Order: sequence, then C-alpha cells, then structure tokens
Amino acid sequence: MFNSNGVKLFFKDEGKGQPVVLVHGYLANHDNQWFKPGIAQALLAKGYRVVALDSRGHGQSEKPLGEGRYGAEMSEDVARLLKHLRIAKAHVVGYSMGSWVVQKLAADHPDLVHTLTVGGAGWLTPVDQQAVNLLADQLDRLASGDKNAGTLLKEKIGKLDLPTVPSEARALRDAGRGVGKLCLSEPEAKAYPGPMLGLIGADDDTFRPSMEALHKLRLGMGMELVVVGGDHLSAYEQVAFVKKLDEFLGTHPVPKR
Repeated sequence: MFNSNGVKLFFKDEGKGQPVVLVHGYLANHDNQWFKPGIAQALLAKGYRVVALDSRGHGQSEKPLGEGRYGAEMSEDVARLLKHLRIAKAHVVGYSMGSWVVQKLAADHPDLVHTLTVGGAGWLTPVDQQAVNLLADQLDRLASGDKNAGTLLKEKIGKLDLPTVPSEARALRDAGRGVGKLCLSEPEAKAYPGPMLGLIGADDDTFRPSMEALHKLRLGMGMELVVVGGDHLSAYEQVAFVKKLDEFLGTHPVPKR
C-alpha cells in the first residue's frame, strides 16, 4: 500500500527488468484484468518489472466518496506511484477506463512515460462517457437495494465481480461519474510525443470508434493500431493482445540510466 494524496492504494511490484505499469478498467482490478488472463505473467516471463495497481475505488484500494476524488486524481495516482517507487520512466499500459487514465498521465507527465499502450478505448468521447454513466446509474440503484440493478450490471460486466457492500457500489458510482475529468482536448491528446500502441477488439462496438478517432487524430505521430479478436470484455484475453504488446515493448526498450 502507499498513500496517494490521502487515499491508500494497493499495488503489486514484481520482477526486476524494464518497468511496465498496468492500469485496469472500470469495475475491474489488477488481478482480474492483468493476472488472471496471464498478461502480467507473460511480461514477467519476458524479464519485465510489472507494476499493477488497484485504482482508487477498486479492488483492495481505499474507496473514497465524491466524484471529485476520481477523474484526474486517478492519473495523478499513477504519477505518484512511479515517484514512490523511484521509477523515472516506464512503459505504461491502460485498458478501458485505464486507457483514459494513462492518456491523461501522458499528457500531464510525458517525462514519466516511455511508451504508451491504450487498450479497449481511445479518445474519450461523450458516447464513451454515456456508456460509463449508465453503469454508474445502475451502481447507484444497487447501492439503494435494487436487486434488478445487479442483474442488469452482471449482463454488462461479464466475469467481473459486483460490489457486495453499498459503500463500495457508491464509490464505484462516483468513479464512473468522475470519468469526464479525464477528457483531453485535441492538443492534449496529441501532446505525448513517444511511441504509442492501440489495441481494440474487433467486436467492441461501443469503444472501437473512439480508438479509431484517436488513431486518426495521431496520424503521422507513430501510433500503431491493432485490431484483435473479441469484444470489450474479452479482447485483453486474446493471445494476439499480449503478443502484440510484447512485440511493441521489445521494439522500444527503456534506455538504461
């Protein structure tokens, strides 16, 4: 655990090679996003140092209430964690909401990001925000005791676990409603100058347009876009996902200090 502006965050730090920071998506956590599908293990087997945190409101991290405790604070959490671990520059990988978190990090702290990989979501759009807000609304209903909301949520989140305590559901609600603070202007979305990879599921009908919009925005800036199999809830489990990620990281090694 470490203290990030008053919020205790859980993280794993394994391996001794080039650092790769993994940031999970909305309603996920470090374990079910990166370890259960074998992504973290594959990176460790290649000799990388893997740093994976539970974002505030999620997993084993503290769960503050209030939309203002989320949004941009989540990208600052990653910056604080890197500084806490004395990591000067890292490969940074985010999926879904984590994609928006790491894009914000790269815009605000480009010196910390050696390569940027965004999976499952691209340039944050109003359509993306609406999709997250719908989940946040169901979490609000779940926290109020509406069992039907739990059924609807389970249909949307697949293998991910539902919160079992009302306070946890409210924290996740606030995290979802705070997503808008991760929105980047066009200049901000183009600010990060380094190597960038986009990974999106072929059947991800909700978020694929935002990934394609980001790729179009960054044409000529070295962003590679790869379409893998699966939808939003399964693209990161595809062999092609981790294979391409490993290939990308290997092409752009972090220089030794």
